Amino acid sequence: MSELPTGWANSTVGALWELKYGKSLPEKTRQRGDFGVYGSNGPVGTHIEPLTSGPTIILGRKGSIGELHFSAAPCFPIDTTYFIDDFGGCDAGFVAWLMRSLPLKTMNRATAIPGLSREDAYGLDVLVPPASEQRRIVAKLDALTARTARARADLDRIPALAARYKQAVLAKEMEGRSDEMLPLSAAIESGLIGLVRSKAEQSDATGEPYVRMQHFDLDGCWNIKDLTRVCATDAELARFALRDGDVLFNTRNSVELVGKVALCGPEQAGFLYNNNLLRLRFDAEVLPKFAYRYMQSPQFRAHLQGQKSATTSVAAIYQGSLYQTPFWVPSASRQAEIARRVDQAFSEIDRLIAEAAAARRLLARLDQTVLTRAFQGKLVAQDPADEPASVLLDRIRAERARAPKATRGRRKAAA
Repeated sequence: MSELPTGWANSTVGALWELKYGKSLPEKTRQRGDFGVYGSNGPVGTHIEPLTSGPTIILGRKGSIGELHFSAAPCFPIDTTYFIDDFGGCDAGFVAWLMRSLPLKTMNRATAIPGLSREDAYGLDVLVPPASEQRRIVAKLDALTARTARARADLDRIPALAARYKQAVLAKEMEGRSDEMLPLSAAIESGLIGLVRSKAEQSDATGEPYVRMQHFDLDGCWNIKDLTRVCATDAELARFALRDGDVLFNTRNSVELVGKVALCGPEQAGFLYNNNLLRLRFDAEVLPKFAYRYMQSPQFRAHLQGQKSATTSVAAIYQGSLYQTPFWVPSASRQAEIARRVDQAFSEIDRLIAEAAAARRLLARLDQTVLTRAFQGKLVAQDPADEPASVLLDRIRAERARAPKATRGRRKAAA
């Protein structure tokens, strides 16, 4: 075993703190005080008479085992949780951070509902610093995690900002002249609603790949991991098979997603498609990539808003209405240049999104690294003048030896 940091001592969870059982909610609650009720997933929103009298650590005992919540105020831990409200002279915030560092979430031994054994938790080894250093560790951890939380919140905003930026790019690039606007029907060679196949007619192994509306998102990005297959006649294959350059338009979906489009590439050539999708093949004078980008633009989507026919949960855009939507057809060279600029801008935006996601993952690793260093005595400096943790542990043992043993009684059977 490596040498202990100055003033630290070895112990176990069970030697230091008692994991008390939460209680079931009382039949009648009193609206007295602002005391949160805690389950294994955190506050459940009810306010009742507290079970604890001060700062409390709540741990998931059944279900979400090891999930930890720290309440600075009195609260009522419910019967699927353990709680600690007697810290034996240790800093409550320090104990909360220490418990977060332990592998409690991996200690399930139940076969049905996950459960955390109290005896298993009690057997975990812990290193305890002097009480003064505990407070320094808490202050440092609170400050560092506050900074990473702010960084995480900023990174989490990037996908939404990127989506707005993409729409701004499209809005700028797709400002067309009125004399170059045509109804969509004049720009397409053909349009065809897809092949009807029930769920029972779909397979994971037999037939041709079958594209449904969930296989591309609002940005036109493909996701075909759960692609099913269907059987089709030669005539159906000839009629419904996709080609490189086809544009799929989603005619039925939720109000938010109806009207999304995707561009078919060589990877989708030969796929069949569902009857909630309309396949558009554009005239030879219209570049498919430009058509696809124009149909994603705020200008085109603004026209679609007035064409949506919605029920409670489903919206539709009918083929006849879609064909009357104004569609911009500039020269072929300008189409190619606009498509190139949009692709270049989107590629840069996607790179930034990927970098933000990578940074987000690094923050999680950073938090874990900081936590590990904290409980190895490497986060803050040791002070030889601090009272050694061994003295603190002696006091805890003496106090626990004097305290009466608590028991967990059973409810009396109803008469």
